[in-house]
Amino acid sequence: MTDAIHLVLEAQTVVREEAGGREREEPRQQVEPFPVLERLRKYAATHHVLLSGKPGSGKSTTLKRLLWEMAEAAQEDDEQPIPVLVQLKSDRSVLKSIQDEFEKGDLDCEVNEKDIKRLLRKKRLSLLLDGVNEIPSEELWRELQQFREDNPHTPMIFTTRDLAVRGDLGIEKKLEMRSLTDIQLREFVGKYLPDYGEVLLGQLKDRLREVAETPLLLKMLCEVFDPQTQQIPKSKGELFRAFDRKYNQHKQKPPVSGDFRRFQSEVLQHLAFEMVRGDAEKPTETWLTIARSKAEGILEAWLGKRGVADAATKAKEWLEDLLEHHLLQVAAGQRQIEFHHQLFQEYYAAEALLARVENRHPDVVDDGRLQHFYLNYLKWTEP
Repeated sequence: MTDAIHLVLEAQTVVREEAGGREREEPRQQVEPFPVLERLRKYAATHHVLLSGKPGSGKSTTLKRLLWEMAEAAQEDDEQPIPVLVQLKSDRSVLKSIQDEFEKGDLDCEVNEKDIKRLLRKKRLSLLLDGVNEIPSEELWRELQQFREDNPHTPMIFTTRDLAVRGDLGIEKKLEMRSLTDIQLREFVGKYLPDYGEVLLGQLKDRLREVAETPLLLKMLCEVFDPQTQQIPKSKGELFRAFDRKYNQHKQKPPVSGDFRRFQSEVLQHLAFEMVRGDAEKPTETWLTIARSKAEGILEAWLGKRGVADAATKAKEWLEDLLEHHLLQVAAGQRQIEFHHQLFQEYYAAEALLARVENRHPDVVDDGRLQHFYLNYLKWTEP
């Protein structure tokens, strides 16, 4: 389930302690790990389920695979529910998001919110809701919680990073993605780098071994592996830097702006930083999607401060370059854009924050300001 290399990703059940309400994994002797897709197929017909896991562990990939399977089943059998995949990081309500997904389907008739509510009442939908932790505001989170409570008989599968972030919505059935096993690591690396698999595996130690336990980061490690030096990055930060450099070297399309490539990383860092910082009046929230016009305005202001001539035109050109070269992508809402994965947004924002430290910016040099602007918020301190 990672590009052309298929791994059977596993999960385990999470249960609630009777005393104190804290959650824990079930002891292995009670429940062995199981193929996550297999279990979700079982639950998809009738249950509300919350699937948690580390960033890059395959949660979104699993939902997309399940969506494809359920869509095929619905085409062959009219009695099967219609699967709908919803990205929760947008600023739209769940009903509006479902409606937008129907509109993407190029149907012969228009579908409005009343139609969606009717389909929900008749139990004709099965919802796959990706990214509870990415919901951009408390208002939308409360709305989602109410939506779930109002539709107890509509099958729903939710994903989230951490059960401690945003809570569990009161969902009883909870699964957690398992880290890749040694066997899976060897299988993946052996197929991706058949001539150098053992060389790479021999360097996976300590913290780097933990990085390689998720499919996304393991794939990145394989992609940046250099057969000449036969070395891999020593940390997650070095991995993202190496991936950024390698991606830049292998671009196919010419940039719109001649000097775009020289400033590509700086542009991504500034945009990511401003998106993580978000609205000053709502300091706990991060923008995971952003209106294209707003992104252009952020870049225009930044370029203007740097003395770039015709900053407005340059901002539009560079944003177009980022989209053309797939460093950014159009989000579910067509006027919105986003990073391909939240991990990349966080990496580029971290690079921007590091630059502030190195340049001794007042917000990081002064302990009080550092605490006020960064250390108080999970979005800047989450490991």
